[in-house]
Amino acid sequence: MSEGVAPGTHSPGRRSLPRPSELGCAVVSGQPVELGDRRFGFGHVVGMRIVGVEPGVATIELDAGPDHLNLGGIVHGGVICTMVDSPVGVACHSMDSPGTPRAQATTELNVTFLRAAGPGLLSCQARIRRRGRSLAVGEAEVSDGAGRVVAVGRATYLVGGHGPRPGSGAADDALDFEGSPAAG
Repeated sequence: MSEGVAPGTHSPGRRSLPRPSELGCAVVSGQPVELGDRRFGFGHVVGMRIVGVEPGVATIELDAGPDHLNLGGIVHGGVICTMVDSPVGVACHSMDSPGTPRAQATTELNVTFLRAAGPGLLSCQARIRRRGRSLAVGEAEVSDGAGRVVAVGRATYLVGGHGPRPGSGAADDALDFEGSPAAG
């Protein structure tokens, strides 16, 4: 990101988001988690890495260590929730048209915990069940290093558009500014 540009904004001359086949998705552990020129800072801080992306599908891994554990010595539920939410978001972005990345935000997140996860490798594969004009629904499954499913989840995203118009406080619900009924 260019220096002086606020997070979530676009700088002039920004490169477009490549198609998943152009990503070279394997990310070396310890390197920033990136899609195109967009760095997923939170995912990097948590320690996640994108290990696979296809249209509508993404896999993220995390080596759960002491900083990921709750006081009982098991992986904190918030880490597992992040493991569900993040790959659904990556899978949703993988469906963007070339050169036209769309903003998105989680509107609902549901996680069912099936067993405790201890320190070690966690993997989550997510897929988009449906992506419409303004909403996308994805499902995810988190597994431990032995392949045991520790949680399943679903995330719904608001997709697209430009967000609220300056001063209006109302979202455009994925409609083009000029083409939206509210723009008239």
